[in-house]
Amino acid sequence: MNEVNLREPQKEIIPPTSIGQTLSGKYKVSVIDKDNNVVWEQKDWQKNLILNQGMDALYSFNYGNAMNVAFAGNGTAVNSIYTGDSSGSVASTTLTFVPGPTGLQSLTGSSGGWSSAVQVGDMLHFDDASEVRILAVSNTSASITPSSTIVLQPFTIFKTSQTGLQAPIHLVGYNNLFSGTGYCGTSYVGNVVQNRRSWDFNYETSSVTFTEVGVGYTYDSVYAPSFPNSHVFSRVLLPATVSIAANQKMRLIYELDIAVTPYANSPGVPFTASIVGWGTGSLVPGYQNVGGYYISVIDVGGGTTGTAWLDPAGTPNIFVSNSSTPNPNSGVVVDRSGTSNAQAATSMDAYVPFSFTAYKSATFSTNLLAENDLRTIGLGSPGSNAFCCVFTQNQTKTNVQTLTLSFVCTWGRVLA
Repeated sequence: MNEVNLREPQKEIIPPTSIGQTLSGKYKVSVIDKDNNVVWEQKDWQKNLILNQGMDALYSFNYGNAMNVAFAGNGTAVNSIYTGDSSGSVASTTLTFVPGPTGLQSLTGSSGGWSSAVQVGDMLHFDDASEVRILAVSNTSASITPSSTIVLQPFTIFKTSQTGLQAPIHLVGYNNLFSGTGYCGTSYVGNVVQNRRSWDFNYETSSVTFTEVGVGYTYDSVYAPSFPNSHVFSRVLLPATVSIAANQKMRLIYELDIAVTPYANSPGVPFTASIVGWGTGSLVPGYQNVGGYYISVIDVGGGTTGTAWLDPAGTPNIFVSNSSTPNPNSGVVVDRSGTSNAQAATSMDAYVPFSFTAYKSATFSTNLLAENDLRTIGLGSPGSNAFCCVFTQNQTKTNVQTLTLSFVCTWGRVLA
C-alpha cells in the first residue's frame, strides 16, 4: 500500500503558510454603587500582557474559555521594564548586556517590584521590534531563543514568566457576569474577531483597593472559589489604584482581539510545493485562504458559543473534494461539495511548550474518491469550510494509496 503525505515536502518554491492568529487584549474597569450606578469609570482601554502559560493553554482551551474567570488583586509588580540608556546585543543564542549611565544596571538586579529584572521565560522586545525569549540569565548575559543577530540597542523586558496575579484578592466567574450589548458579545472588524466579556465583582463589606486584574481559563464556566490563581491567561497592572468603598463593587470589561491570517482577496495566497508520494513529485501550484471565521465566540449573555474550527484547540474535520471553485475573499464561506468529496476526523500532535503551534492531521483510506479528481483540501467540511487550499490542476490518489493531510495552526501575541 502506498501513502501520500502532505506534511513533508521534498522541495518547496512558495511553501504553504500556516493558519495563524495574533492575539491582543485590553481592559476597562469602573466602580459601581449599591444602586448599580457608575460612580467612576476608566475612560480609555488599557493593554494587557498575555502570559506564557496563557499562550500554552490555548492548545487545550478555546478562546472563549480562555477568558471564563476574572481576578482582582493589589500586587504592584510591573508587567514590563525598559532598559533606558542600557542596551543589549544578540549573537546566535547569547544576549550581551551593556549597562548605561542611568538605565538598568543588571539583568538580575531588582527592578519594578521584581527581585530579578529578567527571569527565565520572560520576553525581550528590542527597539527594532526583534523579540527573543530567555532560557537562562546572569548579571550581564543570557541564553535566548530563537537564534538571532541583533545589534546593540535598548529593549523592553516583558514579564511573561508570571504564573498569576502577584497578590490576588478576588476571583469571579459565570455567576458574576455582567451581560448585555457592549459588555458581552463578539464583533468583527476586517479579519479581527473581538470577544468581550464583563464581570461585576461582589459588593465590598469594607473599603479595599485594587491595583491589578486578570482573566483566566477553565472548562467550567461556573467558577469554584478555590479556582487557582495559576490559571491566569493575562494580567494588567492598573494605571492607577482603584479604591472601592463599602457597598461598592468593581466592574471589569475584557476584550480579546484575534487577528486571523492569511487574510487575502480571491483567489488567496499562492503556493507551489512538491508533494511526497503524490503523482511524479512535480511542482503542484495552488491558492490558500481562510474561509469562514469559525472562532469560538461569546454571546450577549456571556456564554461561549460558535464553531471553534480555527481555534488552536479546535479539531475540525479535514476534507477533500473535486470542487475547483476558487477561494473567495477571506471570511467568506463557499460550498465545496462538488460532485465527490470526503472528510475524516482530525487528531492533534502532542504539544511542545512555548511552540504556540498545533499540527492537525487526518488520514483517508484507500477507497477515497476516484483517480485524478482531488482538487480541494481544507479544514471544516466541504459545505462550510474554515480554511481551504485549491490546486490549479487535478491531483492523483489511486485506490491503493492512503492520504495523510496535516495543517499547521500558529498563534502569537502582541507584547504590551
